[in-house]
Amino acid sequence: MKTLTPNIYKLEIDITFKCTLKCFNCNRGLSIVDGREEENMSLTQFSKFIAQSIENQHLWKQIRIMGGEPTIHPHFDEIVERLYLYKTKFNRNLDLIVSTNGKSKHTKQKIEYIKNRFPDILIENTAKENKYIDNFTLFHVAPKDLDMYDNHTYAGCWATMKNGLGLNFSGFYPCSVGGSIARLFNYDIGIKNINEININNLVRMYEQLCSLCGMYHNIKVDPDRIESVISPSWEKLIELLKKDKLVINRF
Repeated sequence: MKTLTPNIYKLEIDITFKCTLKCFNCNRGLSIVDGREEENMSLTQFSKFIAQSIENQHLWKQIRIMGGEPTIHPHFDEIVERLYLYKTKFNRNLDLIVSTNGKSKHTKQKIEYIKNRFPDILIENTAKENKYIDNFTLFHVAPKDLDMYDNHTYAGCWATMKNGLGLNFSGFYPCSVGGSIARLFNYDIGIKNINEININNLVRMYEQLCSLCGMYHNIKVDPDRIESVISPSWEKLIELLKKDKLVINRF
């Protein structure tokens, strides 16, 4: 199977893993494990990210601000302002996107704030009404738990090619979904500096991350059973989290 190459010029940043919906089969794992305040990206981390981007002359083509629900991050306004300043001063061709569920009154106010102050930032509003999403993948069904993936070499999927890399409080990953898996399973494998981003360093994460990711097999939910379906590897994680608080090093 051909190994798929990550797009290193697109980036999805999970600035928080807190959310106002917790949709079933959420690909950030939020339907089974709540996000925590300490998993928010700090303003210091954003300054570090921007400084590394400038220092290494890494010209991102697209940055998507995500979560969780990004608008509930306590420093959401400052994060948007800092990224916009980076765009205007150092990377004018950068496409900036905010991805939101558009659900709460607070979130709707933040959307209007962006539209009024930064009209060239694209708003991706999924406008979710509830946590039942009938086209989601069975995210918590790990390929490694399925017979069809015995002795399989994991090669990445469409997400890392189309959406690019992921960044969260613990570093860079081949995709943002992989970053959420790393935080849950306590895999301290995130890249901490942009100058270490290369195809080899990213692809070597595939075995650990893709083997647990339901987006890899892309099996869709049953419309008659939309609640989260969980395979043994994820069930073990839930039991572990009941006993221990997992923490990995920060970016």
